[in-house]
Amino acid sequence: MKFSENPLFHDKSKYIEIRYYYIRDMAQRGAVRLQFMTIEDQVADVFTKPLSRTKFEYFRDKLGVVPL
Repeated sequence: MKFSENPLFHDKSKYIEIRYYYIRDMAQRGAVRLQFMTIEDQVADVFTKPLSRTKFEYFRDKLGVVPL
């Protein structure tokens, strides 16, 4: 997020992958808005991590997926 807010080139940003430059460009154009999210609100965790039943059901409900 800090990299997208500051368009100046820094020595530390020399090796940052192209996708981050794309994200920065989209943020500067106003096409996307970057926002910090706490670990508890990372809904993508349901797809990437093993979760407890309560955490899984919480994220499932936030996604709007209906249990069978």
